[in-house]
Amino acid sequence: MSRTYIPLELGLIEEGELLKAVNDDLKAAHQAIAAYMEEHGDRAEGAKAEMNLKITFKVENVDTGMVSIKGTTKVVSPTRPASVSMAMSEEDDEGFMGLFVKKSGSEAASPRQGSLCTQAGEAVDSETGEVLKP
Repeated sequence: MSRTYIPLELGLIEEGELLKAVNDDLKAAHQAIAAYMEEHGDRAEGAKAEMNLKITFKVENVDTGMVSIKGTTKVVSPTRPASVSMAMSEEDDEGFMGLFVKKSGSEAASPRQGSLCTQAGEAVDSETGEVLKP
């Protein structure tokens, strides 16, 4: 083998462009998980961001020994935490059967349990269940 060739390394694929993409995506992945933690606080526990690197080697020509190298990267950011709230199955005065929630909206507690305020801190009328506007 001629000395004009050297063994393949990650930094040599696509003249270093793949390694640059890996570093850029690594930065994007850790920025995504940090921003997610900032946005969701305690609800972020267990969240994951992923960075995937895939390198595919394909034999192009057996006679000449040519092999193509395809490198791709992918960043997967964490998804929004699941929202769990409660509704009750009821029939209204007109006979409509469905799921019903408090007038202020659904939350993790039972709809039958009164609320003094919404999750955003808005006051709720204790008799009607409606959000009070300042």
